[in-house]
This record gives sequence, structure tokens and C-alpha cells, in this order.
Amino acid sequence: TESTRIFRNCLDASTGRRNMGSVCLPDIGRLLQRLAGKRYQTPYPVDEASRQGGEQPMERPARDLFIWCLLTQRKELAEFFWTLEKECVPAALLAALLLRQIRDFSDDISEKEELEEIAYDFESKAEGVLNACAEDDQAKSQANLVRQLQHYGESTSLLLAAEGDSIRFISHKICHQLLDNAWMGSLSEKKNGSLKFALQLIAGLLCPFFLPLLVHYKSDNETDISSTVGADRGGEVSADESSKSHKKQTFASRIWSKAGGRVDPELGDGIIVDADEKTSRPRRCCMSFGEYRRRILDFYSAPVVRFSYTT
Repeated sequence: TESTRIFRNCLDASTGRRNMGSVCLPDIGRLLQRLAGKRYQTPYPVDEASRQGGEQPMERPARDLFIWCLLTQRKELAEFFWTLEKECVPAALLAALLLRQIRDFSDDISEKEELEEIAYDFESKAEGVLNACAEDDQAKSQANLVRQLQHYGESTSLLLAAEGDSIRFISHKICHQLLDNAWMGSLSEKKNGSLKFALQLIAGLLCPFFLPLLVHYKSDNETDISSTVGADRGGEVSADESSKSHKKQTFASRIWSKAGGRVDPELGDGIIVDADEKTSRPRRCCMSFGEYRRRILDFYSAPVVRFSYTT
């Protein structure tokens, strides 16, 4: 059949051998490495010595059977095993990536169109799951997009989408917000408008020491309830009020996290997300030397600033 011929063409291209009598797990590993790219660390052995190594344990049977169905173009079985996979978003994005790469090994136009249709279907599945996650918690959804996936080649969902040309998935608002946050670095996107940012770039060239006073940072939005209570009462706060203020501050930090102010470092390597401006506080005029220096470095290390200075 056409699907078998395409699978054989992929194997011949990845292993360098033609008309192979039997297929071993290292052959599948090299095939998966070729299709998914060098950044994808295949879970299967790729060296020749592993051919005689005996049995290979299957840590994720649903994932392994899912990948095999994709390589052999068994759409119905692939969809079934996809429903059994624990990490359904990266699984769907990997499917779109593999199918679009396999498409290049076919000479049949109708077969290419069918493979693209299946790839688009899996991309739509990933987008649907992302929509459901975004309705529940946008901050965690963004963190999951850049979380390193142990069972998917130590890659990330966003990287799999980029490698597989999943344009529809990348155009999702959650992906846009994540990329905008990464593009701005530690700078606040909401409060640094175009005109303000142009003035900040000029100040960065002429007078860098004024940057911490001119630039709005994402950390400026963090709420400090204890200092607000002390200011409202003339700075005279009793021990009991201080304890209550600390409890309120702890509660506020939870609210801030749910509002999208700061993602747990375990989920997304400390990605910072802007929260609602209603929770922001006035920027501090007095800061320590260490914080003053850090703010200057954060400005110059922001990707948008580095790009502006180099173009």
C-alpha cells in the first residue's frame, strides 16, 4: 500500500539502508530523530550496539503505540491511543509534526493532502485542549507551554508547535501572551507605551542611571499591603495589626498568583505575567543599591531592548 511505501522510504532515508528485512527499535529511534528534528531527544536507542541488547522497557505504552500508529498512518488507532495519553497537548503537536514530515516522502498528491488533513486535525485537538485549560487558569496554561517534557524528547509544547508548523496553535491568544511576556522581559508591557519606550531607549543611551525611575517593571505591580496599612495609620502599627497585615499579605499573594501576577517557578521557570492594573501599587522611589543595579541590568537584558539597540 501507499502508506507502507512511505514508511519504507522514511526508514531508508533515516537508516541509510534499503530493503530492510526486519525493523528494530534503533531503526525507529533514528527515524523519529530524523522526522522530529535534532532538538527532539528520542526515547528509543539509536546506536547499533542496542540491536543486540534484548528487550526495551516501555515506560509509556500509550505514547509508544501512538507514535507507531502515526508512523504507519493508522489514523483511527492513533486517535484512540491519543485519548489514553496523559499529556495530550504535546502528543497532538508531535503527531502534527511527524505527519507533516512524513508527507514529504510521498509523491501522491492525494496522499499528501490526506496527511495534511490528519495533521491539521491533531493540531485542532491540541488547540481545543488549550482553550479548555485557558478558561480554567491562563497562567498555568502559559507555564505548561514552556514546561520541559520528559516523555517527549525533553522538548516543550511551544517548540513542538514551532517545529511542526502548527500556525493555528501558535496564533492562540495564550501563546501570544506568553511570547509577549518573553519579548518584554522584566519590563511591564501595559505601562510602557510606544512614546515612553522611545524615551527610555534614549535615556538608556545618554543617562542610564535614570532608568530605574523612568521604566515600569512587572515587579512594580506586586501588592504590599503591610506598607499600605502602615502608611494609612501614620506608621504606628501594633504587633496584633502587624500579624493581621501579614496574614492579609499572604492571602493577597495567593490572589495575586491566581490573577496571573507570577507563575510558580516549578511550572514555568519563573515566568512573570502581568496582573490586573487594579492590584498595582505606586512604584518605590527609594530602593537599595542592589535593586537599583538589578533594574538597570533588567532593562538592558530585555529582548525588546536588545533588538531595538541592534537594529
